[in-house]
Amino acid sequence: RTFQPWEGGEGVVLGAWELAQLKRARRLLAHGDPAQAEAAIRAAIEPPTNLGEDRHPLANCADLYLALGDALNAFGDTVGARDAWGAAAQSDGDFQEMSPTGVSEKTYYSALAWRRLRESEQCDGLREAIEARAVLAAVEDVTIDYFATSLPNMLLFTDDPVARRRTFAQVLTAQAALILGNREDAAAVCEHVLRIDPGNIHADALVAHLGER
Repeated sequence: RTFQPWEGGEGVVLGAWELAQLKRARRLLAHGDPAQAEAAIRAAIEPPTNLGEDRHPLANCADLYLALGDALNAFGDTVGARDAWGAAAQSDGDFQEMSPTGVSEKTYYSALAWRRLRESEQCDGLREAIEARAVLAAVEDVTIDYFATSLPNMLLFTDDPVARRRTFAQVLTAQAALILGNREDAAAVCEHVLRIDPGNIHADALVAHLGER
């Protein structure tokens, strides 16, 4: 399927591709095939052209590099794993809603990367930043800074900025809870988010993490 820019995906297609490859890599690791898991993750890092979009240079890829480090570690490449985890840990900020942001759903994966590198202070610092951003996002007003002036009448994707901001806050809350080990709290929040927004890729990815040690 070749997607067109005018369809209004705004990163949705790329996000779905990345999630699919990460799930595939997780299954391959579970079946003892780290080489193919690595290939799936690298396919996510370098997406195919038929998606019709590419990630912004400021976009955060911490989740992809965290997974790459896990695959390399399972393969026995400890040096490569630490390099990939280091790239995930050093991923700073993100680019969302047409502007840079200091904390996003990807910050969680940077925190996990610091934990894999046995740097607990950095992990705790990011967790606190995630918690603070969740509190702010739950109450802040939503403004639309970007106007598309020539969209077609029917798009493949619809959006509710207010609802998206609230689920954003809830996903961050679940991520912070999971970093602290509060699995039941994280699971309950993710269940709530996916009931409201079944296509929320960040909550879906977090559910997969709930199944891991």
